Amino acid sequence: MKDPQVDLQPALVAAARASAAVGAVIGTGEACRFYDRAPANPTYPMATLGPMQTVPDYTGCGALPEVFVQIDCWSTAVGFREARTLARALAQALDAALTVTGWTVAIHAVQSIDTRREADNLTSRAILRLRYVLRPAA
Repeated sequence: MKDPQVDLQPALVAAARASAAVGAVIGTGEACRFYDRAPANPTYPMATLGPMQTVPDYTGCGALPEVFVQIDCWSTAVGFREARTLARALAQALDAALTVTGWTVAIHAVQSIDTRREADNLTSRAILRLRYVLRPAA
């Protein structure tokens, strides 16, 4: 089975970097603070691509893998507002039929947005969870 995560990841990054709503919080284009791996001394707010999980299609209906994506939104501003605002902007940008090389997005959905305070009691994190069902392109 071809791994859809390999093709989905750049589509997620491109959509986030192209979004004006995301850009208003963390920048656009190459200056966008949306990382696969955060820098050693990051500038906040920022978002990081978290774990991804692919569940193969075992229904016999065809090759329609589901991909679950976690995106972490980080902020050191007081309260949760900035992290939640970023998560909402990313949810709007990524709950879409993204252009994914080799695939067609059949289903896309925001599953949840959770917020929490990190152990340092200064950093807020909003955790965005997304679901995509992909169909191999013809």
